[in-house]
Amino acid sequence: MINELFIKLKSYLEISSFERRGVFFLLFFILTVCVYNFSIRKFPTVDIPLEEDKLQQLLSQLEANENSRSNLDSSFSKSYGSNNAQNKQPKVLQFFDPNEDDFDSLIKKGVPYKAAKNMYNFSQKGGVFRSKADVKKMYSVTDDVYRTLEPFIVLNSTASLPNPTPSLAYAKNGGDKIKKQSISINTATQEELETLKGIGPSYAAKILRYRSFYGGFFNPQQLYEIKGLDSALVISLLPQLFFDLDAIDRLKVNKATVDELAKHPYINYKEANAIVNFREQHGSFNQISEIKELHIFKGKNINRLIPYLDLN
Repeated sequence: MINELFIKLKSYLEISSFERRGVFFLLFFILTVCVYNFSIRKFPTVDIPLEEDKLQQLLSQLEANENSRSNLDSSFSKSYGSNNAQNKQPKVLQFFDPNEDDFDSLIKKGVPYKAAKNMYNFSQKGGVFRSKADVKKMYSVTDDVYRTLEPFIVLNSTASLPNPTPSLAYAKNGGDKIKKQSISINTATQEELETLKGIGPSYAAKILRYRSFYGGFFNPQQLYEIKGLDSALVISLLPQLFFDLDAIDRLKVNKATVDELAKHPYINYKEANAIVNFREQHGSFNQISEIKELHIFKGKNINRLIPYLDLN
């Protein structure tokens, strides 16, 4: 009797596996709701009111900062920006000295903006360009840029250049014997230069172009600055040439403008401006020594410039 009752009770209490899973899911749901309610009570969420006036003030400040930065960028671009500097560059390159020309002078002489900036920064840090090849080491000077610039690079130091042959003669106020035996490099035509051994139409044209920029040659060392004329060729040419100093086209320092002076490869724009300013304030120069004593030339060797100056 008891066994039958127990069996009946067990049959009522038995549940299937599906019903068992349902019970477990219900218990898990109830537990989740309880945990959530507990969390809400334990850590209540506090709404922070948004202050419109402070938000507007912050936005205004951000806008002002952005405008200020834009104005600063615009100002820098006007003074040193690449587009502006490139627009001011002449289409034709002029001779330049990376050791002496400042940034503005390099730009005026046609040097690309990035190359001019790197050269100037290098010089400002105490760097010295000892050869034309040093310019090629600049980060922004590609092979193409260097090939364009190389013919116009003029370095002040000539200590490393080979000395001309001792027999080289200069002609000034005469020198008929010398003239009969050689050609005046300062008056020769292209056809006359082409008669020199080792000089063809291309080299003759380059000599004339450099002569035009210089205003004539006064020193054999200047021939080493002509692209393509290596030391051996120059040395072979020297006995065939004489340097007629009377034929040099000199700068009228008491009359020339800043731009006219700055066109010469041995003087930069700041130096030309200093000469003109001194002339306007103190009158014409009477002696070359007065130019040497200008503050801008202090500590500089300007002997290579002196033969091109005319005080008349």
